[in-house]
This record gives sequence, structure tokens and C-alpha cells, in this order.
Amino acid sequence: MHTFDTIEELRRGLQDFVAHYNATWLVARYGYRTPNQIRAEQRSLAQSRWTVRLSVSANQSPTARPSVQIRIRQGGFKFEAKFL
Repeated sequence: MHTFDTIEELRRGLQDFVAHYNATWLVARYGYRTPNQIRAEQRSLAQSRWTVRLSVSANQSPTARPSVQIRIRQGGFKFEAKFL
């Protein structure tokens, strides 16, 4: 237990604790990563660009339905859908 003599000492103590927590404490719900690691990952994802590709092909037969393919990628995230 630590006692603080002034509000300024308390403020600095709290800032030090928050910095230590964010840099070193492993959080189970974050996959045993620190809050700083999670924030860095979220910033990276927010700054990366999405790549979207849409392909439509029409079959030669007038009664056939066209096929549609959608691909979305961002960082390690990948989504693909095909509609035939």
C-alpha cells in the first residue's frame, strides 16, 4: 500500500500504473496479449486498406443465370462468396 502526500503524486502514480498495466499485463480475453499489443493491432487494421473484388460472368445460354464472385481482404481477414 502506498500513500500519496499530494494530488500531483497521486496523478503520477496512477499514470505509472496505467502505463505498466497496458505494457505488461496479459489479458485472457485478448488471447493473453497486453492492451498495448491489442491497440497496435487495431490501429494497423484501421490504417490498412480493404481490397474488394467483384466478378460477374454471364453464361452463353439465355436461360442460364450469371455467376457472381465476391472477394474481400484486409490484413489477415479474408471473405469469399460465390453465387451461381
